[in-house]
Amino acid sequence: MSPPGSDELQPQFMGDLSTLPPHAHGNRSLTWWGMMGMIAIEGTAFVLAVATYFYLANQSTIGRRISCCPIYCRASCQFVR
Repeated sequence: MSPPGSDELQPQFMGDLSTLPPHAHGNRSLTWWGMMGMIAIEGTAFVLAVATYFYLANQSTIGRRISCCPIYCRASCQFVR
């Protein structure tokens, strides 16, 4: 706070804020949105890492060739090639 007699404006409260809750729960909380954002970023990074692995494995001519088809459709992918 500034000393009395200074030219700075002092805050003036227009209403009683004591009835408001000090925090929020669920999606009204900024912490919740921050955690959802972090989960989305981490999930995207994981998906990109897996996609990069399969892309590079398909481009590789050295060693065993890894098919990017899931196990349940591997037989049908062999007929397409």
